[in-house]
Amino acid sequence: MASATPSSSVEQEVICPICLEWLTEPVTLDCGHNFCRRCNVKYCEKWEHLGDLECPVCKARMKKGNIRPNWQLANILERIKLLPFKVESDTCIKHKEKLNLFCKEDKELVCVRCERSPEHKSHTMLLPEEAAQECKELLLNNLHVLRKDKEEMMAYKADTGKEYRYLLRQTDKEKQKTVAEFRQLRQFLEVQEKLLLSQMEEVEKEIVRRRDSYMAKISKELHCLEGLIQETEDKCQQSTFRFLQDVRHTLQSFKEKEKFENEVVFPPELKLRTWEFCDINPFLESIMNEFKDNLVSRDQLPKASASVRVETLSQASHHSAAWKKEAN
Repeated sequence: MASATPSSSVEQEVICPICLEWLTEPVTLDCGHNFCRRCNVKYCEKWEHLGDLECPVCKARMKKGNIRPNWQLANILERIKLLPFKVESDTCIKHKEKLNLFCKEDKELVCVRCERSPEHKSHTMLLPEEAAQECKELLLNNLHVLRKDKEEMMAYKADTGKEYRYLLRQTDKEKQKTVAEFRQLRQFLEVQEKLLLSQMEEVEKEIVRRRDSYMAKISKELHCLEGLIQETEDKCQQSTFRFLQDVRHTLQSFKEKEKFENEVVFPPELKLRTWEFCDINPFLESIMNEFKDNLVSRDQLPKASASVRVETLSQASHHSAAWKKEAN
């Protein structure tokens, strides 16, 4: 006698002997047989008035209070329902009849008794061979669509790879240009800084030289004036006779003394150069602010509307093409 197949063993464990459906909330009797909880309750209500209850399968005596929920079997059932496959069988689990028809609406094999059930009332029934051919044609059509979608996706992938490499090359090229431009900018600024500082130092030296020259001249004149003042004060302290003896010489000294003519120490040309230096810092500040604003406005470009971005990119592409044409 042939041994039971795995599919038949599984069916015996998960099918309720009363309703012949998948076990729902399985309960276990003392004899070890399993039933749906509702099926067992209805069975007990129907037969308990006759006296002792018996197991519907093995006829072993059972007590209504000894029925236990079988949580382990319930968990196994839930896992079986989640499996991506079904146990292959050509026999209806519910009616034990051969599955010789196919329900077109429910897309499943059914037996003759299933066909007559309310669940399949007014459904279209096909022979398995006819249903298989129809389903194969449907699957082949879907397969053609899937392959076409795959080709499109592969083309998208290839285009994205090309665009990615192009954008990466362009970005790297522009990055190198930016580094070179900023390096040249720093070198230019360093040269201009040294030149401006050198010019400022020259003006400082000229200011100091003119100040020193003027201070030396006026110090010499002050020294002469102080000597003459002291001499005059001393003369005025002498006696009348002695004062008058040499007064002509003193008065002659006043006549011969030249009046000190003040000169322009710092000429307008020198002051103009100083004022020009004063204008440099505001000028540099305005250039720096404009430079910063341009960088900030460029950073904010991606936040603009899509139409503005497209227009900007289009203009950049047009200018780039024009530059390339001019360079060639």
